[in-house]
Amino acid sequence: MSSSETETILRRKLVPPPGPLEATGMSPAKALRLAMARAGEECIGLTLAVSGFAEDRLTLADLVATLENGTCLIFSLRGPDASQAIAVWDLASVSALIEHMVTGRVVPGEPAERMLSRIDAAMVSDFLDRCLNGFDAQMEGASAGAYPGGFRVHGVLEDARAVSMALEDMEYRQFRLSLDFAEGAKAGELRIAFPRCSATAAQASCESGSNWAGPWQVSVRACHAPVQAVLHRFDMPLSRLSALAVGETIPLPRSCLGAVSVEGHGGRRIVTGRLGQVQRHRAVRIMGQDVAEESPRLPQAEMIQPENTLTDTHADPGQPAPQGTGELAGLTPQPDEMTTEIQSAHMDEPAGQGAPVAASMG
Repeated sequence: MSSSETETILRRKLVPPPGPLEATGMSPAKALRLAMARAGEECIGLTLAVSGFAEDRLTLADLVATLENGTCLIFSLRGPDASQAIAVWDLASVSALIEHMVTGRVVPGEPAERMLSRIDAAMVSDFLDRCLNGFDAQMEGASAGAYPGGFRVHGVLEDARAVSMALEDMEYRQFRLSLDFAEGAKAGELRIAFPRCSATAAQASCESGSNWAGPWQVSVRACHAPVQAVLHRFDMPLSRLSALAVGETIPLPRSCLGAVSVEGHGGRRIVTGRLGQVQRHRAVRIMGQDVAEESPRLPQAEMIQPENTLTDTHADPGQPAPQGTGELAGLTPQPDEMTTEIQSAHMDEPAGQGAPVAASMG
């Protein structure tokens, strides 16, 4: 075996094995080429071909330095993990797309010099989203960190300075596509810069993919779900509502003590409960969906009058409240009504109509 043949074999052995996509002939270049052609044909009926492809690794400063203010259209892209990327259309590409959308044909020749605006951005943003969606479809099967995916148009950046403020200071992977519109009528360029993911991060992402349920449950359980306990709702004339003053009382039916509505977002009732107190804190004992439903009482919950919320019109202030009676201790039964202290009111109804009022516990 000659020395040249030995050198060729050694060089071949040193080449890293292809990834799962490269092994089947798929690559970012091919995926973008297919995505652009399909988007042009299916979205606006335009013959669009990728005549050239190049890939760069750039820092944020280098990426910003390549942008020319006013002569390109810069889209902000947002990924599924809130990561940021950009897509940059040049004047020729934007002109070709808009000409075909408006007139159905691309005018041959160089476009007239002009400043690109947000109206231009609005006209081509859907087409860019279609291209990005097609790129994801072609790259399906790659590990989560090996190739960028899931990016969609998020907004428009005015200039290079806005790009430097919007993107994180890290390394970016830029794809440069030379585009041919309508079989040579116009030639333009599209640049897409994704945050670069290292091979280590890609491997870690792939390994953690099967264990997504644990972190997902932790995140969901950490979410806040505010609720409020509503004691009673009723209608009141707007004239009476506007005349209410701090410290004034209004009658409430005694039945509301055992029919407290525990409500979530948008006033949706979750469960009903019974007003009480635990360790001198206001509390609601959950009774279930049915207001009339009786549940076993908790031995540690003393059902007594909440401080500064309900006022018994007949109770003797000099007598201590009874403890642990199994009923609402400290409240002398009344045949028809109770009173509550007015703290706040919202005037939501037009004048002359009844306005709803809710007495709720903070």
